[in-house]
Amino acid sequence: MNSCSCGRSPINACVGWGNLKEEEYLLSSILWAKKKLRETDKVSMNRRAKQ
Repeated sequence: MNSCSCGRSPINACVGWGNLKEEEYLLSSILWAKKKLRETDKVSMNRRAKQ
């Protein structure tokens, strides 16, 4: 993957968000953040269950 030159990517690699309209970018950003929160919550719950 290429590095992101537009600064919109949530990671260091280009994921094509530079081609999105502002509304599409904002929605993608929100959905990505929600996904990351769910993943973090899942990991936290698994750690608690193992204790």
